[in-house]
Amino acid sequence: MDPIPPAVSRNVAKAFDRIVFSKFGQKMTEDAGLSCHYVPQGIDTQILSPIPQAEARKLIGWPEDRFIVGMVAANKGNPSRKALCEHMAAFAKLYEKHPDALLYLHTSAGQNGEYSGINLPEYANTLGISKAVVYADQYMYHMGYPDEYMRAAYSAMDVHALASMGEGFGIPIVEAQACGCPVIVGDWTANSELCFSGWKVARKDASPYYTPIGSYQFVPGVDALAECMENAYRMNGNQDYRKRARDGALAYDADKVLEKYWTPVLAKIAENIEDKPQMELVKF
Repeated sequence: MDPIPPAVSRNVAKAFDRIVFSKFGQKMTEDAGLSCHYVPQGIDTQILSPIPQAEARKLIGWPEDRFIVGMVAANKGNPSRKALCEHMAAFAKLYEKHPDALLYLHTSAGQNGEYSGINLPEYANTLGISKAVVYADQYMYHMGYPDEYMRAAYSAMDVHALASMGEGFGIPIVEAQACGCPVIVGDWTANSELCFSGWKVARKDASPYYTPIGSYQFVPGVDALAECMENAYRMNGNQDYRKRARDGALAYDADKVLEKYWTPVLAKIAENIEDKPQMELVKF
């Protein structure tokens, strides 16, 4: 959220120290007059690594001749923080021009009111794209897919879209790129810094949304999002885009994050704790 919500600022100010997951979070915290340490999320880039796209699609039964837009995102609440409706409406514009496009939604379909989310099949029917939308198996989604499936799914996508209204980090953005899949994100909150290869919806093309906790998120414009999908369609199969995605994600390998960030940050916090005078227990 932008800026840091007042209630969050008041509460984290009471902490001995603070660790944030994104450079955006670091800026928001420091703008509020609070010190913090930047330690990004880490992923296993050995497990999440590219598979040749044709092989990946064969593994999970996806068609080889479709342009696949993927979206790994939680369908919780309404309005959707992941901007699911905006992504689907943008895809409808792409599908109208390119009937070979396919949308894969790795999320809860919301048909039974799960998590107070949006009924996605109903909305897809409203948009006229029902035949072009594929959902994760709902039982497997709620039980948890194995790592091998997620690796194949990300590798099989032509582009992963997650221009959320706001992100504290946005792990699927990095996971997709680790598997060589370029991304579409919004140029706000933590989304922007994680786009190593792909396209950004400009902040000017988003509408600010004032949240109940006193801060802003941003709703991506459907036309701008559709334009990013169109650009991805034009660059489909470009191996340079896929290589840059993988190369950028390697910096977020969990082992590298441990060595570069967690180890020195925790050592610094421990040092500061040792410098504080020890409180004595008082017995009554």
